[in-house]
Amino acid sequence: DNGGTANGGVDLDPTAKTITFNVTPFNRAPVITSNGGGANAWVSVTENSTSVTQVTAADIDLPAQRLAYSIVGGADAARFVIDADTGLLSFASAPRWHLPADANGDNQYQVVVGADDGSLLTTQALAVTVTNLPDAPVVTAPLSATLLENTGVPIAGIGVSDIDGNLSTVSLRVQHGSLALDLAGGATVVAGEQGSSRITLSGNASQLQAALASLNYRAVRDFFGSDTLQVLAKKSRTAR
Repeated sequence: DNGGTANGGVDLDPTAKTITFNVTPFNRAPVITSNGGGANAWVSVTENSTSVTQVTAADIDLPAQRLAYSIVGGADAARFVIDADTGLLSFASAPRWHLPADANGDNQYQVVVGADDGSLLTTQALAVTVTNLPDAPVVTAPLSATLLENTGVPIAGIGVSDIDGNLSTVSLRVQHGSLALDLAGGATVVAGEQGSSRITLSGNASQLQAALASLNYRAVRDFFGSDTLQVLAKKSRTAR
């Protein structure tokens, strides 16, 4: 009786019994691994470039499923684009540190990216900080000036500027004449001298601009022909 009381509880049927288990697959969400992983991450990039980061994720299900990457939110989501296949995240247009375009104007752009396996979505909130890349000073000058032999002429229209606000010196040089400026605005001579062919001025932007506004050129005696004025602006190493 297969273990009944009639045989003292002994199973007289030697046939093995089989139990079948049905294990159904359980889909697990992708795991974002880039930028340290986790729900929040931080990235720092320099201005004037569109490249940001590459979002990567792992699918622990077997067989692994194809993942799609997307931008799913963030205050500055419209400023970014992402490659759905590779996860490459970029600015839609290169940011400028001096002209922040993020929602609150602090050069920290907020975007939420996601990795999707077709059923489940995992997100990561990224704070992308844009840092300053120092710009070269800008020099503007007239194309030419004309004067008679053995005379002098004011050189109007020379301008120097630095978007970073770190302008420190301006060097002037000619080959066949001399230069003179009015230093009442506060600029000082740190190389060369007044009335010579070379002179370097030091000061802040407004002081240097005031001096340049008074620049006067005089050719050497009996010289006629073409001469060239070279203007070189430099900025300090200390960023503001």
